[in-house]
Amino acid sequence: MSIVRDIANWQGQLSALPTMHPRRWGVRLLALGAFAVLVSVLLTPPWASIGLGACIAGALLARAPLQQALRLPWIWCGIAYALWIYVSCAIATFNGLEGARLRPPGPTWTWLAAPAVALGLADPRFRARVLSAVVIVLLVSVVLAVVQFCVGLGAGRLKIDPLGPRFVLARGFAELHLTFGLGCALLLVLASQRLSMLPLSPTSAWLLRSAAFVGLAVCGSRSALLGAAAGVWSTLSARGLKWFLLGCAIVVVGLAALAGRMLITEPNRAMATVHMQDGRLPIWRTSLHLISERPLTGWGGNPGFQPAFRDAYATVNPESQPEFPNGAPHAHNSALALASQFGVPALILHVAFWVIAMGWLWRRRAISPEAWQLGVGIVAVAVVGGLFESYATRVLQGVGIHAALGVALAIGLSSSKETPTE
Repeated sequence: MSIVRDIANWQGQLSALPTMHPRRWGVRLLALGAFAVLVSVLLTPPWASIGLGACIAGALLARAPLQQALRLPWIWCGIAYALWIYVSCAIATFNGLEGARLRPPGPTWTWLAAPAVALGLADPRFRARVLSAVVIVLLVSVVLAVVQFCVGLGAGRLKIDPLGPRFVLARGFAELHLTFGLGCALLLVLASQRLSMLPLSPTSAWLLRSAAFVGLAVCGSRSALLGAAAGVWSTLSARGLKWFLLGCAIVVVGLAALAGRMLITEPNRAMATVHMQDGRLPIWRTSLHLISERPLTGWGGNPGFQPAFRDAYATVNPESQPEFPNGAPHAHNSALALASQFGVPALILHVAFWVIAMGWLWRRRAISPEAWQLGVGIVAVAVVGGLFESYATRVLQGVGIHAALGVALAIGLSSSKETPTE
C-alpha cells in the first residue's frame, strides 16, 4: 500500500470521528504547526522550532501514519543526513578543532519541515486556510519592509530608524534581509501557480503575487532575486512551450525592473555585482581549500568552519584583505558550505534527499502536475539562490526551502489515486 493510500485512509478515519475528538484536535494542531513552520522564514527564529514541535505533537495525537512514512526513501536520506552531520560534529570535537562542539546544528532537523508541512497540509481544506493566513502575514511583513526601506532600517522590534540606511535593505519581521528575500522568492513561485491550484480567491492570489514582488524589490538580497527569477521561469516552463516563452518574458521584465531599482538606489553595489567584486570569490576559494583538507567529515559545522577559515584565508588569498577578519560566517554557497562544514558525504545525502523527493513528484506528475510544477520552481530557487548564499546550512533559510517543498508534497498527497510505480 502506498503512502498516498495510507494518508487517504487516515483522513477517512478522522472524518468519521466527532468534531471534538482528540484525534481531530491533533490534526488541527498539525496544521497550525505547518503554518508556523511556513511563516518562520518571514518572522523570528522561535517560530520554526515551535511549529515543528506542534507538528510532531499533532501527528502523534492524530495517530498519523508515521510508520508508513518510514517506507519513503527520501525520509531515510534525511535521517542519514542528520546522523552524518552529528558524526561530523563529534569527530571535529574529538579532534580538538577550534570552535567545534557536540551540540547538533540546525541542518540536523531543518529537513523535517518537508514531511511536517506535507502531512499538515495534505487536507485541501487545511491547506486553503493556512495559505490564506500566510498571505496575511506576508502582506503585513511587506508593508513593514516598505516603511523600513523608505524611512530607514535600524534596530528594535520593528527595525525602523530614520537615522538608518534608506533605500538599501529591508527585512520586515525577519532577522536578515536574506531570509526575508528568500521567503518572498518562495512565495512568488507559489503565487505563480494556476489559480485553479491555489486554494485562494483571485484577489488573494494577486495580493500574494504583488506582495512577494514588492518584498523582493525592497529586500536588497541579490541571491533571492536570482532565485526568484529562476523559480518563476522553471515553474512556468514545466507547463509547456507556451508557458516557457511567457516565463522568459516575465523574468526579463521583472529582473529589468529590479535591476533598475538597484542602479538608482545602490549604483556602487550594482556595479560590484556586475563585475563580481563583492568578495565571494575569495570566500569560495578558501572554502574549497578547507574542503580539500577535510573532505570526509568537514570542520564540524559553522563553529569549526569560522576559525579554520580565518586561519586559511591569508594562505589562499595572499593579496586580498579579508572581508571578515574573524572568519566568514559561512561559505556563501550551499554546496561549499555543506561540504566544508560537514564533509562531502553530507552534500551527497542532501542532494539525494531532494532528488528522491522530486522523483516522487515526477512519478505523480500525470495525477498531480501542479505538485511537480511547484516542486521544480522550489528547487530552482534553492539551487540558484544557493549559489550565492548558504541556504542549506542556515536554520531559517533551510526551514524555508524544505517547508516550501512540503507544500508541493502535500499537493501530491492530496489525490488518493496511485501511480503504477507506487
